[in-house]
Amino acid sequence: MIVENARDLTYYTGNDAETWSPDWCPVSVNQSHVINGYAGEISHFIDCIKNRAKPRPDIDDGLKALEIIYEITEQIDIPPVWKQVPSGK
Repeated sequence: MIVENARDLTYYTGNDAETWSPDWCPVSVNQSHVINGYAGEISHFIDCIKNRAKPRPDIDDGLKALEIIYEITEQIDIPPVWKQVPSGK
């Protein structure tokens, strides 16, 4: 795996390579953390796939985070609003 300019990711398997580059623009100024992606997390995820390991955080951690957020919104009487976010494609 090679990450160029903290933006373009190329993953090599043998003689094959796949490249991923973000195709969106930030919605407000100074959102480089969004447009540049998360190279460390992607590398960890690829290592987990190669080694058949469970990634951290995993889907159960994400579900627990959503449960906590939902509980907080209920306790402070804010109705949660779920919106579909378009993928831009």
